[in-house]
Amino acid sequence: MRLGQRRIFIIPSRGGLLFALALIVMLIGAINYNLALGHALVFLLAGLGIVGMIQTFRNLHGLLIAPGRSAPVFAGETAHFQITLDNDRPTPPGA
Repeated sequence: MRLGQRRIFIIPSRGGLLFALALIVMLIGAINYNLALGHALVFLLAGLGIVGMIQTFRNLHGLLIAPGRSAPVFAGETAHFQITLDNDRPTPPGA
């Protein structure tokens, strides 16, 4: 299965939600004290967060995922499943 645009979901984790909350608090503080550099810092960090999400999407887009072999197990035992990841793009993900 090849990961495409409809199969990649970038959802916020606790760290991402904490980052967004910190940005909101910093923005309120910058507005309250009328700090131009505070506004610049908030929007710079927000832009870096958005660019990070876009780069994450670009790294995952086109990735091939294939199921591997698994050993047979009895009921109640731990089963281990292997997956194979492959990237057949001619260019590196960051280029």
